[in-house]
Formats: sequence, C-alpha cells, structure tokens
Amino acid sequence: MRVVDVYRLSRRLKELADAAVPAEGDGRLKPGEMEVMNYLAENPGEPVSGIARGTRLSKSLVSKYVRELHGVGLVQYQADCFDARFKMIELSESARKEIQLRAEVSVQFALYEHEPWLSYKQQRDALDLMKSLADILR
Repeated sequence: MRVVDVYRLSRRLKELADAAVPAEGDGRLKPGEMEVMNYLAENPGEPVSGIARGTRLSKSLVSKYVRELHGVGLVQYQADCFDARFKMIELSESARKEIQLRAEVSVQFALYEHEPWLSYKQQRDALDLMKSLADILR
C-alpha cells in the first residue's frame, strides 16, 4: 500500500469519525483543537511546547488553541512545580467526561449514512476491518 493511500484512508476515517459524533453547543471544534484535546487526553500536564511536538502543530497555533479551549472551559492550567513561568495543561473534568462519552459512540450508523453506495455486506466488512486494524495497531 502506498503512503498516499494511507493518508487518504486516514482522512476518510477521520471524516467518518467526525460524522459519528454529533455537534453540540456552538458547533464542532476546529480540527487543530481536536488534535490538542486528543493529545491531552493521553498526555495530561504537558506544556505548549510538548503539545506542539506531539501534535506536530506550531507552538503559536497550539498556544492559540489552548487559549480558546481554556476560554470555553475545556482545558485548565497548572503552574509547573519546577518553573512557575510554564503552564502545564490538562483537560478539564467536563472535557474528560465528554471525551469518554464520545469514545463509546459507534461509527456504524455514520458509515451507513456516509457511505450509502456500499452494500450492507461491504459496510459490515469495513466495520470488521476497522476493528481488526485498530486492535492490531493498538
């Protein structure tokens, strides 16, 4: 499989995941904000520079996203115990609960709606293959 095909597949899978999670409140988060939130879910207490390295986003963009996420109560700051000039960033409790709820949503119905030209068997095969791949690459 070519790298370009993997990139295309990852983009399609991301679109499918986004379609499975309904927008609430003012709407969806920006893709970069989601990237920061996903990173913080697995790496709490990171400074902006760590998030930038982990997400491959620029520090200025991460800083902007963190400020916006803090403004809506999705992330919180704590001073670094070794150097108070640095902020350690983590998800708020409400954000953690929301992520946990959304993590349990199945993509099954989004696949049926997002890829209607697939036969029922192809949709079931795609779900099985996604599950297998997720288990293998875990």
